[in-house]
Amino acid sequence: MARRIAAVFGALAMAGLSARAVAEDATVAVTVEPGARVGRPVAIDIRFQVPSGSHISPDAPLSIRLSGPPAVTIDKPVLHYGDAVPPPGAAPHFVAHATSTLAGEQEIRVAMTYYVCTADLCDMHRKSETLHLRAR
Repeated sequence: MARRIAAVFGALAMAGLSARAVAEDATVAVTVEPGARVGRPVAIDIRFQVPSGSHISPDAPLSIRLSGPPAVTIDKPVLHYGDAVPPPGAAPHFVAHATSTLAGEQEIRVAMTYYVCTADLCDMHRKSETLHLRAR
């Protein structure tokens, strides 16, 4: 009986570790459209990529917060799963727009919280990026 319990716990631990490893292979790419002009909006593209067998959970909280200096206006500074470009699928894609009122380089901060899930596990991730919006 003790061997059987140990085997079950060992299998569960191995499954948890392999599921966590798959979840850690998820990535997110954040880019800003080049060629910005003062007073004209440019796209900020946020794309999740997940390995086969995993997904960004539509049921767990997902938050993408965009912020910048006073010279930058962001059309939607907080994005959630429902804001994904349809259809969201396993790896959703988001687009926000930023407009600079000054020429030169402005920093836009992107702070993300999301959950990557497999059939066995959901793992919370936090990531921050700084984009450089160069307007002329």
